[in-house]
Amino acid sequence: DKLTIEATMSDKTTKTVNVTAAMVTGFDSTKAVEKQTLTITYEGKTATFDISIKEKSSTGDPEKPAATVDSIKVNSTAHKTEYTVGDALSVDKLTIEATMSDKTTKTVNVTAAMVTGFDSSKAVEKQTLTITYEGKTATFDISVKAKSTSETDYAVTCTRTYDGVIETNASRARPGETVTISTYPNSGYELDGIWVTDDDGWRVSLENTGGGRYRFTMPASRVYVYAEFTWIYSYSRPSRPSSSSSYRPYYPTYTPPTTVTTPDITIQPVPSPSAAAQVFRDIPSTYWAAGEIGWAYQSGYMTGTTAATFSPYSSTNHQQLWMVMARIFGNRPAGMDQAKTWAVKNGIASGDHPTTPITRQEMITALYQAAFLLGGDTATQAPLTNFADSGQISPASRNAMAWAVAKGILNGTSGGKRLDPEGTVTRAQFAVILYRFTQRVR
Repeated sequence: DKLTIEATMSDKTTKTVNVTAAMVTGFDSTKAVEKQTLTITYEGKTATFDISIKEKSSTGDPEKPAATVDSIKVNSTAHKTEYTVGDALSVDKLTIEATMSDKTTKTVNVTAAMVTGFDSSKAVEKQTLTITYEGKTATFDISVKAKSTSETDYAVTCTRTYDGVIETNASRARPGETVTISTYPNSGYELDGIWVTDDDGWRVSLENTGGGRYRFTMPASRVYVYAEFTWIYSYSRPSRPSSSSSYRPYYPTYTPPTTVTTPDITIQPVPSPSAAAQVFRDIPSTYWAAGEIGWAYQSGYMTGTTAATFSPYSSTNHQQLWMVMARIFGNRPAGMDQAKTWAVKNGIASGDHPTTPITRQEMITALYQAAFLLGGDTATQAPLTNFADSGQISPASRNAMAWAVAKGILNGTSGGKRLDPEGTVTRAQFAVILYRFTQRVR
């Protein structure tokens, strides 16, 4: 009503045009605004003008302006003020009292969009949140507590086993929860022992529920589940060349035959690195293990992966270990099957997983058993607590690893800070450790 525009024509004349609602865009009266710009379109040309939209008068009098918010304050007492790390913001029962310009008050339910400053990612004694409503603000304080021990879950790790499988019903559990272990021996084997330790190496009480199943109550720590399986049949154990009460073979139920051939291992210096470089083109004379690789080759213990290459960075697998150990004992197996037969009969290995890469603790435990057969000193032990990852060593391999460290056969990785028991062994590393073994086994 009464809204007109003046149109200037191409012939420089002007005319007044009454504006219709269809010519206007941008109008929105759903909320109060101090300024809203409307656009009038006529014959492809546009013009704009501003309007304001006021709140409806609380009195119902269109001539009397509506009251505005002067201030707000939190007036609820039952809203949530104590949180735990990881909780989401709760505005349930959170309200504010708004004081209006006409001195009246009203209660407003607070929404999450009105609240800023919330952060439950870490524990704090006091955190101030801000509520904003109609341009006015009010604050209130909350606290964020750390999760209680019972709310934190810890890892349940099944360690590597041979001749059988162990499984748990959960990979993580909270303190106080019950964890169930199921054991599945391979054909011809039975469970010989099972135990659980916490992160500090302490045994966790274990209950046998029958049928190859066990259960324990989760402590406030990650845990490791260990199991050993035994061959149902047995061999007679030979007399040990020298007495020692610390003997613990890799596979306790595998006992060697009554007659064991003890080779004559001569102590000799590492050959010149140039000898290895002349044989294998991937072993330069400056390579860190060139001397030991040359020794292993010249001694007939290890061969190249081809006539001209050694592949020092390739992993060593179980059947390669069996073959080399047989050669150390003066045997010359015709193939891997014969090497496996020799290793099983002499308690060096179980014969399983022939092409799987060996771990460092598997290799050392096999050497430990070989040292026993050779009449070497296996009683000497070194503490393992100086190594950051000593807790990852399998209980079945701890004596062997402690023996290897004491003998200087194993020096550790990362500058001697870690033993890396579950790490694989490269062919170069195997040659070096094999050389140390032959020189220090007596």
